Amino acid sequence: MNTSEKLRLSHALDRMRSVCVTRLRSMRQRIDALSIGEVGDPVDLALDHISRGTEQMLLELEWRHLQSVSAAQRRLCAGEHGTCSACGRAIRRRRLAALPEASLCLSCAARREAQRNN
Repeated sequence: MNTSEKLRLSHALDRMRSVCVTRLRSMRQRIDALSIGEVGDPVDLALDHISRGTEQMLLELEWRHLQSVSAAQRRLCAGEHGTCSACGRAIRRRRLAALPEASLCLSCAARREAQRNN
């Protein structure tokens, strides 16, 4: 990866990180707002509980995404970005263009996903 590509990737990761942080703040505010509302009948209570649970799950997913972006930034600084963390082979540029935070090549990612589904 040449210097220009590294710079472009660094900017893309910085933008991704900024978007994640903004989304996390927004989600946290929505969760807090759900907690403040007055509960009426049992249906309202159930809907509030479901909404809060959904928002918390989305918050967790966004937090994981932020962590993967941060890890990609660390790998980039260490000169390790673009190398599969499982097999050590190069991650294809097309994959990195689509998923800049990728730490696994397509083969290893597919294998890991298959293991999760079993």
